[in-house]
This record gives sequence, structure tokens and C-alpha cells, in this order.
Amino acid sequence: DRTQGMMSVEDFQIVLERVGLFEGEMHLHGFGEPLLDRHLPDKVRLVKERMPKAKTVVFSTLGVPFKEPYFSSLAEAGLTAIFVSCYGYNPDTYKKVHGVDQFHRLKENLRILSEVRKKNNNCPHVLVMPSSDEM
Repeated sequence: DRTQGMMSVEDFQIVLERVGLFEGEMHLHGFGEPLLDRHLPDKVRLVKERMPKAKTVVFSTLGVPFKEPYFSSLAEAGLTAIFVSCYGYNPDTYKKVHGVDQFHRLKENLRILSEVRKKNNNCPHVLVMPSSDEM
């Protein structure tokens, strides 16, 4: 029943002003896929400018199509880490859990992220969160 959408950069700036100085992990996601927010690099940049010691983190399925420039823009903005929620480590299990045959997309996005990390001093860190392959 909730309204779907992305927080505007302007509203995000207000949130950061209210939070003040912060040096912990700033999770830049809510419900859904945070990488679909085309303003995410701007938000990461804002956090890094206002809170240089904060770590910026997102959780993602990497199950939607992304191009290398988008991942590069996140790395250049200073995204600290992407935690990948991976439910299924082969095409059959992935399809069973997600209801779609997009395992190849997950693998391609991980490959792209690997290339981006090589160009950006191993940033962002990528951690694939394990899940049971038995569904």
C-alpha cells in the first residue's frame, strides 16, 4: 500500500543535514532495488562530501540490467560496498526462487563490477551474501 518511488536528491540533502556528522555505515537503500535509483551516484557523492568517514553501502540482487558506466559512476562517487543478495547459484535454482530466468544477468553484472573494481582501486567492495541452494 505504500507509495513507490525514489527519494529526491533535495529530500536526501535535508535528511543528511538533520543527521549531522556521521562516521558509520550509511545504508542507501530501502525497499526494492537501490541501483534503479539513477541519482544514487549523486547521493553517494553527497554523503562522502558531508561525512567523509562514513561508509556507503547498498544491498542489491544485481538482477536488472546495468551498464558499466553506471557502476563506474558509483565507484567514482565513492560507494564503499555492494552486498549482493543472491538466491540461487545456478540457473535452475535462481529461476525457482525469483520466478524469472535472469541468472545470466547476475553473472554479467558481477563481471562488470569486477572490471570496474580493477579500474577504481578495488572499490566498491562486492560481497555475495550466501543463501541456501536448497529451495
